[in-house]
Amino acid sequence: MKLEFTLHEADYVDFSLYVASKSESIRKRRQLTKWVIPICYLLMSAYFFYSGYQLGAYIFLAISVMWIFSYPGYEAKKYIRHYKKHIQQNISKSLDKVVSMEFLDGYIISKDGMKETKVRFDELTEIIETGKAFYLMIDEGHGFIIPKSKVDMQSVGDYFYKLSEDLQIAYKEDLNWSWK
Repeated sequence: MKLEFTLHEADYVDFSLYVASKSESIRKRRQLTKWVIPICYLLMSAYFFYSGYQLGAYIFLAISVMWIFSYPGYEAKKYIRHYKKHIQQNISKSLDKVVSMEFLDGYIISKDGMKETKVRFDELTEIIETGKAFYLMIDEGHGFIIPKSKVDMQSVGDYFYKLSEDLQIAYKEDLNWSWK
């Protein structure tokens, strides 16, 4: 099977965000940041309350509540900005180039105009299908991106499902995934 498509910045950003959302260390860090700061503000609020400074207590209580509700959205946008900047600095020469992927007996050859990559099938660790793309993972954080909007979804999806069965690797359907 041979595929040809163009990868844009948004495809790389979605891939990076997907990998980040599945990383245990990033999930722990995000949860820690979400809850440790407001707990500190709550403790400061309690200190002011017991010290007789009602206004200070209410201010820190309000800051804590605002943090809990507003920080997750801010943090999600911060990750998007970070990955966009990273992609612009490191992958900009590969953006908007035609990518050619050929699936041959036992390996994948990918060409994007600047480089050619040859990967054996046994190096694939899993195949992931999201609402927007297929990701052929090589190792944690690295893989091939195949945008669904630029290929025949049904035949490519069937091929990847059969490939996962033949290689005895996981085929994960995460169709409702979105960055939060």
